[in-house]
Amino acid sequence: LKVDALVQRGHYQRRIVDQLQVPAPTSSSRLIARPFKAGGGFHRTSLTGVALSDVDQTKAFTVSKDGALVGWDLESMRRVNSFTGRVTDHMYNRITPGGSDLHPYKRHSCLLAVAVSGDGNLVATGGSSRLISVWDTRSGDHVQDFPGHKGPVTGLTFQSGTNQLFSCSDDRSIKIWSLDDRAYIETLFGHTAQVTAVDCLRKERVVSVGSDRTCRIWKVPEESQLMFKGHTASGDTCKFVNQTTFVSGSQDGSLSLWSMFKKKAVHTVRNATAERQARALTPALARHASRPAEAGLALWPPVRTPTSLQAAQGTGALDS
Repeated sequence: LKVDALVQRGHYQRRIVDQLQVPAPTSSSRLIARPFKAGGGFHRTSLTGVALSDVDQTKAFTVSKDGALVGWDLESMRRVNSFTGRVTDHMYNRITPGGSDLHPYKRHSCLLAVAVSGDGNLVATGGSSRLISVWDTRSGDHVQDFPGHKGPVTGLTFQSGTNQLFSCSDDRSIKIWSLDDRAYIETLFGHTAQVTAVDCLRKERVVSVGSDRTCRIWKVPEESQLMFKGHTASGDTCKFVNQTTFVSGSQDGSLSLWSMFKKKAVHTVRNATAERQARALTPALARHASRPAEAGLALWPPVRTPTSLQAAQGTGALDS
């Protein structure tokens, strides 16, 4: 009963450090997003975001600078045609009420962020159009667009176990949305430059990084925030490990492990992302998905190195 209660509250932790193994050189799998001759469907330019479903980890969704949203089956390593085709049809065949062909789903409107809801039924995308678009993962149908940001949408995340969505933007703000009520809730201000990434677990507590080289934890119910400094360049990505610990990556090539109880990083790995432009971090660290400059998606098992183990042993356990 105690374990069940901890799981429901998102506080249950499992020690996994001893289970990490060195992968074989050929153990990674790669999806190559080649152009589709009939038009649409595959990515034609660089990938900008990737999201894995928590419920069904055989599903992944990717977005790119060409404005495409593509669903993938990771078991067969193939595109999900039913979902991707439906999304593509809506993006490029919809006519606006005024009859104009200038709508937010043109090729020049690149997508920069993607997130999957906790139940796996919804996927949200955002980009240079300043809109947040929500799609049904089962049918590919368009659910709704959410306007509100004054700059490109750069990051999206769902609160675990809910349909509450957090978005960040170049307009230096973080906005909260309820997809159950299909409504805007509130805006969080604090960053002094573009906000580049955002993440949330079960609690209404958000972590973000931005071009102002700071990481921030937002305690939404208390209407307060904590600021962390350490990176020497713009932050690229951030992920909670548990409710009090998070990881951040920066354009200075470093990965840092933070505790909300300390202003300085618990551990920092220098030049950790030198070979790739950006990295998406999974909370459970069970699978890494990186997005290199070429239009492809690489999936990596956890790597056991002295530096990664030293960082992991700082916490000793991860959320289930």
